Amino acid sequence: MRLSDFTEINPYEKLPKGTIAKKISMEQLEPYKKFVSGYSLEAYSGGAKFRNGDTIMARITPCLENGKTAFVSTLDKNEVGFGSTEYIVFRAKDGISHPDFVYYLVISSLVREPAIKSMVGSSGRQRVQQTVIDELEVPNYSLAEQQHIVDILGSIDEKIENNERIMDLLIADLGLKYKSTFKNNSNQQVPLSYFIKDTIGGDWGKEQAGGNFLSKVICIRGTDIPELSTGRNGNPPARFILSKNLETKKLEPWEIIIEISGGSPTQSTGRCALITHEMLKQYATPVICTNFCRAIKCKRNEYATYVFSVLSAMYNDNLFFNYENGTTGIKNLDLISILEKETVYLPSETELLSFYQYTEDIYRQVEHFKFQNSKLKELKQLYLKKFFG
Repeated sequence: MRLSDFTEINPYEKLPKGTIAKKISMEQLEPYKKFVSGYSLEAYSGGAKFRNGDTIMARITPCLENGKTAFVSTLDKNEVGFGSTEYIVFRAKDGISHPDFVYYLVISSLVREPAIKSMVGSSGRQRVQQTVIDELEVPNYSLAEQQHIVDILGSIDEKIENNERIMDLLIADLGLKYKSTFKNNSNQQVPLSYFIKDTIGGDWGKEQAGGNFLSKVICIRGTDIPELSTGRNGNPPARFILSKNLETKKLEPWEIIIEISGGSPTQSTGRCALITHEMLKQYATPVICTNFCRAIKCKRNEYATYVFSVLSAMYNDNLFFNYENGTTGIKNLDLISILEKETVYLPSETELLSFYQYTEDIYRQVEHFKFQNSKLKELKQLYLKKFFG
């Protein structure tokens, strides 16, 4: 049967312009993750509209290829939310399709691959052809078959979600530990630069190899930092940089990535993430950051978790606005001034070592749940292939 007969595609919803409603932006869809990571309250001015139980799929490149498809579950009963104009919305039909099954069908090869192949438009702005989606032929799964599939795949996604909640709590605990131990201590103060050995510039790299002098790397962008900072790996792209630059650009454990260019009128630059051994092991190639970020190398590993906590607290307290310059659209962070002018408490060796060991233990636990989730995601893909081919 046609997909448009099995599900309601882009269902009509009424939401008057100017209405304050929950917005789920493209940035809040995590690659290959069922549940949405968050929302914002904004005045509706346009975009796709949806309700709980709907599936939203990115229709534009590279978001669709990167796996940005999600099941909406953050709204209240009868509440209408909205999001990007670049979403296709799928809704289950009573007596025909199960809401969760619709999500699994949409992320399966039965829908995902034809959608990607149908994309047309200029390079970098290609979009799925709506008629291809509407007319796509899919098997007529019975409600009993759908429920069986949902029971299996749903239990996997629930376990992944639960593990991520635990990781979020562990990372939040680090912030609380820092605040309770150091933040309000007004004893001996030193500039942040006291702890810093060097700052290393990034490299945006090339999308294609194009020569014999390029090395393949994973390139972390500012948009990847929120996931990295919560113990996840994000979805940074593969790039190619000059081999002679690799040794000076590649990231090492206990370095700190900080975003120095970007931001928005309401959000400063300065998002940061701590690089760990386990994080680097997840990638098969060396890792660098883009030239919109810098890597901070501390004089000792024991300093890294403390400096990372300081910078994270500064970002959360909106202190980086004072160190920004540039145009309205693109803001640049004066990192050197931050390191030289911002003073912080100088912990004793015992305090630093204790905090470092506490942090290491937290990250070991995070990595445990991250490893579990990587295996669960592999299992999910096996079941998707089994059920949908």
